[in-house]
Amino acid sequence: MKPSFDGAIIFELTNQRNSLSTYTIRPLGPFALNEVFVKKDIPSTVVNYVDFWTPEELAKNLLIWCKNNNIKNPLLLGSSLFNNNTLDPRMPFAITVGILKQHLDCTVILGGPNSFYEYNSKNGQTNCGKPLLKPDYIFKGRALHLFEGWLDGIADIHFANVDGLNVTKSANATIVESPVVSKLYDDYCLTPNDILNFETRLGCKFNCTFCNFEFRNAKEIKDSSCESLAEFFQTAHDKYGVTHFSCVDDTFNEDDKKVDNLLSVIQSLDYKPVICGFTRFDLLMAKQHQLEKFDEIGFHGHFFGIETLHPAACKNIRKTTRKEKAFEFLEHIKERYPHWYIMSTYIIGLPGEPLEHTMEVIKHLVNNNLIDAISLNTLHLEEQSHGSDHTSMMASNPEKFGLTITNKTKYPGGTDLEWAHELADNKTADALKLRARSFCRKKGIIDLNCWDWLISQAIGSHERNVQIEHIIQYIKRKSIFLNS
Repeated sequence: MKPSFDGAIIFELTNQRNSLSTYTIRPLGPFALNEVFVKKDIPSTVVNYVDFWTPEELAKNLLIWCKNNNIKNPLLLGSSLFNNNTLDPRMPFAITVGILKQHLDCTVILGGPNSFYEYNSKNGQTNCGKPLLKPDYIFKGRALHLFEGWLDGIADIHFANVDGLNVTKSANATIVESPVVSKLYDDYCLTPNDILNFETRLGCKFNCTFCNFEFRNAKEIKDSSCESLAEFFQTAHDKYGVTHFSCVDDTFNEDDKKVDNLLSVIQSLDYKPVICGFTRFDLLMAKQHQLEKFDEIGFHGHFFGIETLHPAACKNIRKTTRKEKAFEFLEHIKERYPHWYIMSTYIIGLPGEPLEHTMEVIKHLVNNNLIDAISLNTLHLEEQSHGSDHTSMMASNPEKFGLTITNKTKYPGGTDLEWAHELADNKTADALKLRARSFCRKKGIIDLNCWDWLISQAIGSHERNVQIEHIIQYIKRKSIFLNS
């Protein structure tokens, strides 16, 4: 049965006021949802930065928008990448939905890859005693195709009862959707200070043992067309003045085709954008001809997941990086491309790597100015609930890697696993992480990732108050738009 609705309000719930970083980058999910309704000629609007709105003001503006478009029973769609406050009745989204439901016949739907949509079936309340927002439907994971099928009344969309909620997700990790390259509309209220996401490929051919990416080890992939990418970049610049972008591919440089395609797109433009994204370090080191292509593309912000430079640990995570060669290559990048921003992650506690070796590597990277920023993280293992495809190989088969699970802590949507092996455990790895972070900060290397750097390039600062002002100005523009 096809659902009954006459409009859609799409709430972006990824950017949160209480997060350690306030990202002004516009997530892809809400734009992809909006395109579904545009194609069907159904009125829809996207509201970004919902967590920063005054709920009463937002609800008032949306009610005016609904009245102007003769909408009486809209879909209220909450889209989020990472948000554990989605159902909290004290947060702007839940308050706004509550107000709208007093005036309209609404259907509330949540979607996104995280597992924080679990509903407390025991009492349906938070610790403040207020009832949780209860959505009508939840589409988990990469489920845009399921949502479109549901809108069209396709009968085989199956919803399971999970903790009192109607939840659906893809049956497997087969890639059925295309990468998202957004068409841009005035509804988004964009300015030259904004940053837009794009995808060039869905699916990663690698299968790193610590990784929980849904579409890792992909046998079949889907690429964006050069035509759609060229239209996206040129429209962003010509109509809205946007020149800064984030490539959200899990591994952008996994083969030369992707790099060459994007290079051909950028060469067709009448400007050069500034781009950042995930770059696999060992592949770039093996394919150094990609360096000049990256530079010509404008792909100058790099998130390197180096993770480890110890041979035994590299083997455990299916990487082959040699320490001395890695140091030499980083030095070459710094000398040849000083305008690039290089950030790396390093996992502390991987089986096979002594903690002393970890600290030696970090000191060398920092003391020789081989990176601009570093993110240090203790090896994290978790089991996702309800048959999720996101559980890593190390979490699902720890014994294979010499790991012993010493404790399990359940949370809504999964279980955190405490671990130990012959060289470290959670506590000793955490202790080294704190010591290493302190060392890095004293040397002026902080956890300022390449997206923070990109924001500073786009709006002139990575300071939180500047980002907040950017969001405030968006809220003013969007309010005017909704009332127009």
